[in-house]
Amino acid sequence: MSTTANPPVSAVESAKLASRHLRGQIVEELKMNTDGFAKETVHILKFHGIYQQNDRDARKTGQPNPASCMIRVSIPGGVLSPAQYLALDRLAESSTRRLHVEQ
Repeated sequence: MSTTANPPVSAVESAKLASRHLRGQIVEELKMNTDGFAKETVHILKFHGIYQQNDRDARKTGQPNPASCMIRVSIPGGVLSPAQYLALDRLAESSTRRLHVEQ
């Protein structure tokens, strides 16, 4: 009977294990209204299909560059009805407007 050591856990897997069933600190960090999410929260967001990004050109200039998020959605068969498309469009527009008003 051979015993094998457990392989080391990656930073991403550690963040997932400590995330309260993939909830992490997302809500708390959104309430803080900072320029971006903590590294551990970014790992959890990626699991949910949300990717933090910022403007690479602005980053090079040293200008303030608040983070934004790109959200991946699953579209079965790659086809949306007009109503589904309009719902996604309203969601994106209202999220963008809300972020600009809060800042």
